[in-house]
Amino acid sequence: MKGRSESQFRYFRREIEYTEGSLNKLKQSLTKVDDAASLNEIKIHLSKIKNIMRFFTKKLL
Repeated sequence: MKGRSESQFRYFRREIEYTEGSLNKLKQSLTKVDDAASLNEIKIHLSKIKNIMRFFTKKLL
């Protein structure tokens, strides 16, 4: 059981790192927003991040 918990933790940690990377990209995008197309792209990225977080929150529960 301990090995499974450790592997789940590592998996979750990788997902956190991926999400943090996505958030950093989003922050960079926000600094460059200058038109509606950029805003739409940011909305798409935010939606993807939300879905990823929901998925992994449910997996952990």
